[in-house]
Amino acid sequence: MLGGRVSKIVKVGDIPADIIDVLKTEAASHQVLIINGGMGPTVDDYTCVWRGKKLNADALAHLENWVAARGYVMNEANRKQAYCRMGAAGFYLQTSGALVVATPGVPSEMKYMWKVSIRETVSRLIRSDIRTHILTTFGCGESLLQEKIDSAGIFEDGRAKLGFRASMPYVEIKITSADKSVIQEKTAKLRDLFSHAVISETGETLPDIVHKYLTEKKLTLTVCESCTGGLISSKLTAIPGASLFFKGGYTVYSNELKEKSLGISPSVLESYGAVSAETAREMLLNGLRLTGADAGIAVTGIAGPDGGTEQKPVGTVYIAVGSISRPCVYAVSFKGDRRRIIDMSCYTALDLLRRFFIGHSGSPLAILLPCP
Repeated sequence: MLGGRVSKIVKVGDIPADIIDVLKTEAASHQVLIINGGMGPTVDDYTCVWRGKKLNADALAHLENWVAARGYVMNEANRKQAYCRMGAAGFYLQTSGALVVATPGVPSEMKYMWKVSIRETVSRLIRSDIRTHILTTFGCGESLLQEKIDSAGIFEDGRAKLGFRASMPYVEIKITSADKSVIQEKTAKLRDLFSHAVISETGETLPDIVHKYLTEKKLTLTVCESCTGGLISSKLTAIPGASLFFKGGYTVYSNELKEKSLGISPSVLESYGAVSAETAREMLLNGLRLTGADAGIAVTGIAGPDGGTEQKPVGTVYIAVGSISRPCVYAVSFKGDRRRIIDMSCYTALDLLRRFFIGHSGSPLAILLPCP
């Protein structure tokens, strides 16, 4: 992290005069202003036009060729994007008071610009000794993290600042200090306190972590999904290099397909139901046998809003992870709408596989119950 302090976030409408007023005001009291959005071709995109009315000939020619190659005719709206330099998705502008950095509203474009250009430029300007270290956690809410940290007294000495940032499905713990040794000390204590929940200190996601482990250990994986509808497989195969470990997956929503594709015993489905520890376990084991994979994930549950019972309410999910020699099945209960239940089932399954790999069976929450 850069260490610079973000003092203000301002939202302004698509009115050029208002945008300019905000920029003039904030440039007088800040070193750096970062604008996000307004770089596109439509009527409400003003950032590039605000920079100046002079079209860049090379950028204009590039746009014309790009549009023509796709069989379209370039219109006047597209010409607005040629106000930026050739090859640029944004621009810098040094005013008398501050460095103005204009970035596109598309997150992937903005993040790429930050990585390859903005970060280094801004860090040279700020020159702050303050640093922030981030621990990414999964499975614990902000309030539970705060409670445990307070009970441990880790930040009572005032030598570092504690912060949190929740971004579904993760919660980041932020440690800020000008003393590198203090950050290292606090990090070590938090790592020990939340050994079950800290998944990364480098910004990796659960799919990233599972991907990395399987690739490094040269292991293969299969995924058998019911209520998650292929989401787990999608998350894993979205990362380049998935073919090195991913054998394949089964999306078996109906009981009929569970029997035909995965060979789930009709007696298991009749006796215990499709949403049960027994079915999840058999899905895992049969998937492993069919594909020959080293490890696997199986998920079956009730995402709602219908289908729940008193014994198995909406949000009941059974997750099986492991190998043929060591299948582990868990009962999980989630609250929320259908989308949240599906998403949390996906990420919890990946986290359980992560724990299986590192030999950590502990659980931060009561919602996770190992099945016999």
